[in-house]
Amino acid sequence: MGPVFIAGMGISCALGPGTSRVEQRLRESVSGIRKGSSGYRANLELDSPVNLEGVLADAGVGEELRLDEKVSRAVSRGKRWSNRSSNAFQITLSVALEAWLKSLDYLNEVNSDRVGLVLSGGWPGVDFLESESLRMQEQPGLLHPRLGYAMWDTHLSGAIADMFEINGYGLNVGGASASGAIAVAEGARLVRSGEVEACLVVCPMKALSEIEWAALGKLGVLASMAPNQDTPPGPCDRQSRGLVPGEGCVALVLVSELLFASAPESRRSRSACALVGQANLQSATAGPEPSSAAEASCYRKTLDSAGWEAEDVDYISLHATGTPAGDQAEVRALQLVFDFSNGKGPALNATKGTMGHTWTAAGGIGAVVTALQLGGRFLHPNWNMTDPIDPDLLWVGNTAQPFGGRRALSMAYGFGGVHVGLALEWRPGSQYSETNQALESGSLRSREGVV
Repeated sequence: MGPVFIAGMGISCALGPGTSRVEQRLRESVSGIRKGSSGYRANLELDSPVNLEGVLADAGVGEELRLDEKVSRAVSRGKRWSNRSSNAFQITLSVALEAWLKSLDYLNEVNSDRVGLVLSGGWPGVDFLESESLRMQEQPGLLHPRLGYAMWDTHLSGAIADMFEINGYGLNVGGASASGAIAVAEGARLVRSGEVEACLVVCPMKALSEIEWAALGKLGVLASMAPNQDTPPGPCDRQSRGLVPGEGCVALVLVSELLFASAPESRRSRSACALVGQANLQSATAGPEPSSAAEASCYRKTLDSAGWEAEDVDYISLHATGTPAGDQAEVRALQLVFDFSNGKGPALNATKGTMGHTWTAAGGIGAVVTALQLGGRFLHPNWNMTDPIDPDLLWVGNTAQPFGGRRALSMAYGFGGVHVGLALEWRPGSQYSETNQALESGSLRSREGVV
């Protein structure tokens, strides 16, 4: 399976807005989980409304690019769609803007009908419909006509397409907690197939409604409060008693190998992260029960897709939520596929241990954090892990550590038997020339030959 390159990323989560800030806090072993009156949470701490000009500053956009007509139009349209929209809607647009800005060197080379858009998770959420229903009951005369189109899942994707003038293939996908990973996989599939040259993948922020909170509480998956603990035991710890709800969203711009090779000279020597394999399989269940066999199968299919053996993997970003049944099943799947004897096997950590469970965005956040670690040459810690389910596995400790590996897996699972694996590989700048040499020799067709 050919590589698809990550040209730019955006993120907002409990560690803050922006990839640079999140990477810094991961390096510093900071946790975004806090103890509140209603339990443990990993919530965003952002001003409302979201300042889109602030995204330009955080992304390092200079004055010349700020005045660029295309950038000005994107910010102006984003403000228009943000007006009277929910906080989750605004945050999602800001994250998409960060990824888009960081990819302009590539996107400026592509016609708008050759850029695709993939969104994960169902939009709008139940919280939106619930709040509008209450408002209608209280003041029926104030129901705005725009709700007639804003209630559909195409409203957010349409706003993003308008904001960035995207006219290519569009897709909304779902898969519970694996939705974000499915979106990344489908975006890569679109680029790899030649349907588009670049694809913006957005994993929106999911805000839970009161009925969803109550249902998850009844299911028994939320972390129980510990009287003398400001933060709960981390995922895959024997003492963990449930997941910590989090808020967050991410976006990625994926580009073809040909477009990557045709980048401006300033980008030619840079390193980059590539998606080189993926798997998506359904196990025969409609419930929340985890399956070690299905997870092991997903590992194997992902490895096959990338052309790797188990021993080729340097690091795995686990789905690991903190629920005892889920974590135990995941550890068992690892034992079935990888050899951890005598200190061998891939390094392991769980992002939900610091950012909480971000629901439908979680799989996308896992992929972005994996790419940040590969590129940053470090691994974030497993916060509050003192008694791992299997101490013989290669768990990252309670502080960040240097990392020299290149190949990683990012795993995501969802209720209803959804299992997704992504294989990511760090390509140092020296390897970038391989694609350019193939392009120049004629063994790889130029972009002009496929447009």
